[in-house]
Amino acid sequence: MLKEMIEELDSGLAYESHDISNKKIIIRVKTKEKDKRCPYCGEISKKVYSKYKRIIQDLPIQGKTVLIEVDSKKMFCKNPECDKKTFVEVIACAEPKSRQSRRLEEKILDISKQVSSITAAEILRGMGIKIGKSSVCELLKKNRDPN
Repeated sequence: MLKEMIEELDSGLAYESHDISNKKIIIRVKTKEKDKRCPYCGEISKKVYSKYKRIIQDLPIQGKTVLIEVDSKKMFCKNPECDKKTFVEVIACAEPKSRQSRRLEEKILDISKQVSSITAAEILRGMGIKIGKSSVCELLKKNRDPN
């Protein structure tokens, strides 16, 4: 079931393993493609600069917090014309640097547009989503309509 969930969330990720406790589910994944495209210039790179673990919170399952642990890579850009010498691989299910999946952000926004940020954070925590009032406010600001 978790393997299918990961495929649905992001077809570029491959399920590796998981751990389930009474309050959370940790799903370990890795990216499938070896070649990465520089998001700044489009050059293809195979040369890894470094590796790190990125934790992305997703929608809860049966009230349990779901954390997706991605073995992520920072790559060298081989294009001498590119302003960036390194780049982080893109994960389709989450914004760059975000700690929440896109679908979790949508759920947070849906709830927080109807109630105060304090109430939204309480409702979301009750569902198994780890979030505070300030994070709700930041997400609302980031997604505010400029008009």
